[in-house]
Amino acid sequence: MLTHRHWPWPPAPIAALVLLLLAAGCQLERLGGETESVAHHSISAELYGRFCAACHGSDGRTVAGVTAPSIGNPAFLNVVGDDFLQKSIARGRPGRNAYGRRVNKMSAYGRAEGGPLDDEQIASLVRHVRAWQTTPAVTPQAVTAQGDAQRGRAVYGICAPCHGAEGWSLTAPSLAASTFQKIATDAWIRRPFHWFGALQGLLGGALAGVLALLATRALAAPVAEIAGLYSLEFVLRPLAPAHWAALLALCAALGWLGASASVRRHLSRIA
Repeated sequence: MLTHRHWPWPPAPIAALVLLLLAAGCQLERLGGETESVAHHSISAELYGRFCAACHGSDGRTVAGVTAPSIGNPAFLNVVGDDFLQKSIARGRPGRNAYGRRVNKMSAYGRAEGGPLDDEQIASLVRHVRAWQTTPAVTPQAVTAQGDAQRGRAVYGICAPCHGAEGWSLTAPSLAASTFQKIATDAWIRRPFHWFGALQGLLGGALAGVLALLATRALAAPVAEIAGLYSLEFVLRPLAPAHWAALLALCAALGWLGASASVRRHLSRIA
């Protein structure tokens, strides 16, 4: 005959104890993850402060009097990939004095190049820099341009004032640098032209909107007066926020398309 055995403790306290232990375990796991994240951030910040901040600034803004780029600039971070950053840190950035010689304006920090940092430390630095990015990155379409270098030299005249006649510059990226040549794709080189076109379109749209606003305010009273003579109610109103957003987006898109067409046109000339 089977007999029913009673559990010596009431079930409710046992269930509460189990839930409490589970909650404590989850909390410990979460705190452990947060502690690990804080530790990684601390290591990244320490590495950046030791190897990078002297030229690029503690917040990625270039130190006054130094010609290094502002790597914390959102426009830069939006268009540059982690692979580009990692290879630039590992291989260094050759300067004008490196043209044909083994000298750099930024040392190579990768162990394979004789530097002090391993791959994980470089990846940690990349994560630290990437944390300054505030807007989504843009992935360029892979493009391989074919053309005539001699004919391209004539078109390059519009680039030379910033990038230098021979591709070496103190104020803009040195296009002739060996590291840049190895890791910058054709699509990446095209992208600044597209974004500059979009910026011009955006500024043009903003100017058009401001002119429309001024015209609306200037003509509102005369239009209302004329409409009143005919017993009509006709009121000029400024653009609504949704219309402003549509105007700016359309103008930026037109600027992008115009820049894309211009780049294709110039490439067709030198192809």
